[in-house]
Amino acid sequence: MCAGGPRHSPIQAELLSLPRYSCKQCKRSFHNRSGLTQHVHAKHPRFWTSSRPTNHQDVSDLHTEEDEEPPADPYHSVPGSDMEVDNGVQPAFIGPGNNSFRNYHPGLTGQPCNADGDFLPNGTRLEPRQPKPPDDWSPYSSHLEFELADFIYTRSQISAANLNTLLELWAASLVEAGGKPMFGSYKEMYRTIDNTRVGDVKWQSFTVKYTGDVVANPVPWMHDEYDVWFRDPHEVVRNMLANPEFANDVDLQPFREYNTTDSTRRWQDFMSGDWAWRQADIIAQDQDCLGSTFVPIILGSDKTTVSVATGQNDYYPLYLSIGNIHNNIRRAHHNGVVLIAFLAMPKTTREYASKDEFRRFRRQLFHSSLGHILKTLKPGMAKPEVTPFGDGHYRRIIYGLGPYIADYEEQALLTCIQDASHIATTWTTTTHSIAAAIMLKC
Repeated sequence: MCAGGPRHSPIQAELLSLPRYSCKQCKRSFHNRSGLTQHVHAKHPRFWTSSRPTNHQDVSDLHTEEDEEPPADPYHSVPGSDMEVDNGVQPAFIGPGNNSFRNYHPGLTGQPCNADGDFLPNGTRLEPRQPKPPDDWSPYSSHLEFELADFIYTRSQISAANLNTLLELWAASLVEAGGKPMFGSYKEMYRTIDNTRVGDVKWQSFTVKYTGDVVANPVPWMHDEYDVWFRDPHEVVRNMLANPEFANDVDLQPFREYNTTDSTRRWQDFMSGDWAWRQADIIAQDQDCLGSTFVPIILGSDKTTVSVATGQNDYYPLYLSIGNIHNNIRRAHHNGVVLIAFLAMPKTTREYASKDEFRRFRRQLFHSSLGHILKTLKPGMAKPEVTPFGDGHYRRIIYGLGPYIADYEEQALLTCIQDASHIATTWTTTTHSIAAAIMLKC
């Protein structure tokens, strides 16, 4: 470098010395062919009217400035800093004064698409959303019908028998005047309320019962039925992603953030961690997933039981969040953490509590309940699905199970062992408690 010319930091000098691969369409350069290929898939996808072929870009279209391949290791550290040079990743400066920069994952880029899942060219303008007609109160026939249901369900909360009597008297008076009753019975009103699509996802339930071998003198827990109440997590997550209040607090890509001055690594929100990046590396190996958004599912259950007046059953709540939203949303009571289930826990006398059969059933009840509740997410873990986001765009998303926040006893239950001290956990200290994040695999 001649005197008076531009000077480069050690980091910049090392980056500039690496082999580069140029994109013909936008002239961006990459450190290896894999990075360029992922960039082409994510930023310059080809659009077909029929199904997409798997071979998106021919290798003859790739221009290299050097013939030799760079080292096989996709990441290497810069001496004297925390920074990992991620091949194929372009940094983006953030914050005032460009004091920080981020390397975003090159494969799962959160590229906007249309409702059919076809990626949109960069800079495509959003089409304005069609407003709902002011007289559309569906599934209610009118504004008055909605107000009646809202009053009965949220404020009056009278019994079903009394509600039926009230509706019958009201219907009789309307018939005399030539009018039509709004609800024929309490069942019709409840059914309409359950079909309301705006707002929270409706609650459902299922029953679990022991189906193993029954001993000669069966103990009570063997013939008891256990009710589990839950809300569809698939719909809950879609509502969270589509919430316009979250639009500016959602990370669409895993990233690594560094201080510009000394390249010190920074961690803050979930998608800044290495686990999200590694999962994205695995998912990006599937060509159909390139350009999608990875949505990690975070679960947690509270050891404080909630007594419910249904026999001898106790319930305790199961909560859900997603790794894409920022921590301030989870702390601000903006529905960033959602109650999705009340799990049933069987009870028995001290005589049978330590029996292997009861312990096995307790574990099976817990895991089978979780499996049934989460099953609607499973298709979206293997194949991208199109989902609306709060910023008005559609995106293709891939779900994945992330951390499970649990106390000591639940760790043993989750891992199906008797002594939770053998669990490999990552401990996180909070202002309220110490929770263990256990990675679930299915």
